[in-house]
Amino acid sequence: MIKILNYRKIILLGFALSGAAALIYEVAWTRSLQLVLGTTVYAVSTMLTAFMAGLAIGAWVIGRYADRIKNLPLAFCLIEAGIGIYGVLMIFIFNALPYLFLNIYHTFHVSFSAFGFLQFLVCFGVMLIPTMLMGGTFPIVSKIYAKEMEKLGRDIGTAYSADTLGAVLGSFAAGFALIPLIGLRNTIMFAALINIFVSIFVFTFFRIKRKLVIASIVLLFALSTLTVPGYDEKALNLGLYQRASSFESEEDFRNVIENMKLLYCEDGLYGTVSVTEHGSDGLRCLRINGKPDASTSIYDMPTQLLLGYVPLFLHDQPESVLNIGLGGGFTLGAISNFEVKKIDVVEIDELVIEAEKYFSDYNGNVLEDERVNVIVADARNYLFLSDEKYDVIISEPSDPWISGACSNLFTKEFFELVREHLNEDGIFVQWIPAYGISFSDFRILLNTFVQEYNYTTFWTSGDILFLGSESPIEVDDTRLDNFFSNVEIFRDMEGIGIENADAFLSRFIMNDYNARRLAQGASINTDDKPILEFSIPISMLTGVSEDIIQKIVQYTG
Repeated sequence: MIKILNYRKIILLGFALSGAAALIYEVAWTRSLQLVLGTTVYAVSTMLTAFMAGLAIGAWVIGRYADRIKNLPLAFCLIEAGIGIYGVLMIFIFNALPYLFLNIYHTFHVSFSAFGFLQFLVCFGVMLIPTMLMGGTFPIVSKIYAKEMEKLGRDIGTAYSADTLGAVLGSFAAGFALIPLIGLRNTIMFAALINIFVSIFVFTFFRIKRKLVIASIVLLFALSTLTVPGYDEKALNLGLYQRASSFESEEDFRNVIENMKLLYCEDGLYGTVSVTEHGSDGLRCLRINGKPDASTSIYDMPTQLLLGYVPLFLHDQPESVLNIGLGGGFTLGAISNFEVKKIDVVEIDELVIEAEKYFSDYNGNVLEDERVNVIVADARNYLFLSDEKYDVIISEPSDPWISGACSNLFTKEFFELVREHLNEDGIFVQWIPAYGISFSDFRILLNTFVQEYNYTTFWTSGDILFLGSESPIEVDDTRLDNFFSNVEIFRDMEGIGIENADAFLSRFIMNDYNARRLAQGASINTDDKPILEFSIPISMLTGVSEDIIQKIVQYTG
């Protein structure tokens, strides 16, 4: 074995495994930090900047002293052991971060620049030691592997390629296998185990005569592993990055955690999906990366139901419906109360579909309806590849400030793509948040929408519903009255304070003419220039968001 695997191959193998562990950490740490700091473009950039800065500093600092290190293999082993032990201890740090974030928010949120800088300092401080050690492996390995000056370039290139190959495999394994299979905490533990394995393997192969060192490494790793707690899933899944203002103090935050039940929590390809239950009334909430995306509360139910009822009340004879985003299945339940022949629902995350069972009593077990066809796919990819056309398309993704995953479902190109999949008399409904955005952001959304539809109106559900069609929508009062005679529909409508057709029509707030006047002059949100992905997080953090519905009423009044 020793003859085949000489010391240069051993160090390359160790370096490759080290690279794999580093990228597993990066993916798992980023996903963990997103539960606290959020998924905005600023938060993601901050995390990546802090990680890369640590690598650069480590390579620079240790590189300056690499020539003075007498026992390079021992140094490499100790660095790997340090990364592994600190990797395990990071779980303690992540559990403490929600409380630190809450204090920083209440002190600095009025200034986006100050808050952003402190976010960077938190990320940098959390990741500084392990990333410096990771960065320091490169000059150590280069010194061990590159022995001949005339082959220096080739040897360093070989070492770097081994590390990069490991990084590629590590990032792929973390995102597509480890996190979905064993969760965030255990993925971090797995990466730490790789580091300890590399340390002991290289230590043993190079026959470093310091048994006390290897015994200490094993003992420290064992102690840190045995004492490390599980993730504080309740604290990490309350979406502090969006809802910190809801908690007046750390004590208030702890009280909410204490009175909350965690019914479901799984880490998947696209994020952490959880279902929480609150209070004596058993209010349930579907959360994605901690942020509420559906709930049984009196604040969310009007939007979730009216997204289905408004277009289906207004369409003459809907036969096919596409629902983008399953959520808790409430909108889908509303759709199923109509005599439509085909109901497609596109949901990208299988965990959301799995979590729907906690809301089935509230949505009428809608996924059991034989007309419902669940499509696990990205909504835009599905529309790109599909030739299907629908009478009604309803889009209720998460918020437009969520980087990548949802922001591209609020762009001009997406609205155009949806229009191409509408039948001639089709209606498109787009959910728009009435919270956490400025009036100027709202006008950007409106102007982006009206560019693609000949006729635009909007309605209020607490939030805003944009309706787009190719021709004006005629309201049939008789048909509306008949709908309210349906027991299921009337029960839903009564539950959100709408008891007749007049009360329903009172939710209409702006016609096409006024919508275009209001939108005039505003910018357009596009795939190439996603303005809202950058502007809304600032409004949301600094509290300059406005009462959008009141602004609209003032405008039309």
